[in-house]
Amino acid sequence: MRAARDSTSRKWTTAMLLAVVMAATAPALRPDALANEPTAVPPQSAERNDVDTIMSRIGPPSQLTLSTYIDSGMTAPTDHHLTAAEVSRVRATLARLPLFYRRMLVLHLHRLSFVDGVAGVGSGLTARLGKTRSASDVTFRASLFGESLTQFFTHKEQRCFQPDGSDVSVDFEGGDMDAFTYVLLHEATHVVDFALGLSALRNAPNSHAPIFAGIWENGSTLAPPYAGSIISENVFREAEGGHPIKIGEAADVYRALAGTPFVDLFATASEAEDLSSAVAFDVLWRQDHISPKVIVRNKTGNVLYVYEPMKNPKVQARLPLVKQFLHTQPA
Repeated sequence: MRAARDSTSRKWTTAMLLAVVMAATAPALRPDALANEPTAVPPQSAERNDVDTIMSRIGPPSQLTLSTYIDSGMTAPTDHHLTAAEVSRVRATLARLPLFYRRMLVLHLHRLSFVDGVAGVGSGLTARLGKTRSASDVTFRASLFGESLTQFFTHKEQRCFQPDGSDVSVDFEGGDMDAFTYVLLHEATHVVDFALGLSALRNAPNSHAPIFAGIWENGSTLAPPYAGSIISENVFREAEGGHPIKIGEAADVYRALAGTPFVDLFATASEAEDLSSAVAFDVLWRQDHISPKVIVRNKTGNVLYVYEPMKNPKVQARLPLVKQFLHTQPA
């Protein structure tokens, strides 16, 4: 879930994108917390400073955030007080983020919160504050700490389908990595996206960023031929008429997805989710050597179809732009 922001249409080139990123992370724009940082800071000290600054912004969720969860069907979301072990877990996960991401969070993260009483569908919420792009709140459901990536995505993918008596099953394989690592990277990408104004709002003009070219007509409208594909009907596109698909058609759904540049069905929800999903899957693949896959089986356990996005040529064709975005170095 993402809050609304201004969506001025721009023509982006790779060079322009990098120029904006470098400007956004230049020392002159840093908050006071980093203003007195020495000119030459040992890498470990710089990392510790960034993580300390981000950790200092952990606090209770705002009333607006709680109201957003309630409006989404959660009955009693409450502030979660981190245990000592969870504090260590958050700190270690933040330290794994690329330097660019940590600096952007220092600049643009207003509050980091954790909530109880939120179902699995509400894993992370990034909300922009006010009408500027300067600050965002990020909130996570605390139960992510006890969930593996495989469990997280299996539940997420299964939401896309409804029983039809076929006894077909859909499972995700992502190893034993914890789900929080993935969701943090996904939501941090939203913060960076908010700050740079890359993705467009629902039905707003496309920003013309190269990574969206030929895929999106605007913030939420898929370009042909994806607009006419069965993937455009999935539940994550509910605002565009999407709905759960009969699970007997799951193999056809993932076969169609393999003909697109999307890493998963959730990426089809909007430009913003497409970008965040592409970045997070790229990190899983390169940094953690995890190649996620979705496996569709029949009632006897025979495999009907396997979708492994990081081996999809159309996904691979976008990776240079993803890597360029992800590994930009602050000035």
